[in-house]
Amino acid sequence: MGELYGLDHTPGRFGQPILRPQTPLPGLYLTGQDIATAGVVGALIGGVLSASAILMRDLVSEIAAPRLAPRDDAAVVSPQEGRAASLSRRDIAVG
Repeated sequence: MGELYGLDHTPGRFGQPILRPQTPLPGLYLTGQDIATAGVVGALIGGVLSASAILMRDLVSEIAAPRLAPRDDAAVVSPQEGRAASLSRRDIAVG
């Protein structure tokens, strides 16, 4: 049985081996909500998973990884400079 859109929303759907971006056919990839989970966010995540499979990179980890290096257009502010410096840093980084 299906739902209003996509596959039936039961726990069993997540164990389906066919719900993966890669297929047995070379160059054919699947995407969309049924690759991950239901709804708009599921479709977004499905797109990221499909792009990861195509590019052979872990884009989920790359997106979630904290940015350790300051951006080129952002000023480095020491903790001693306080809130005022932090506000000016935000202005520099954004604008």
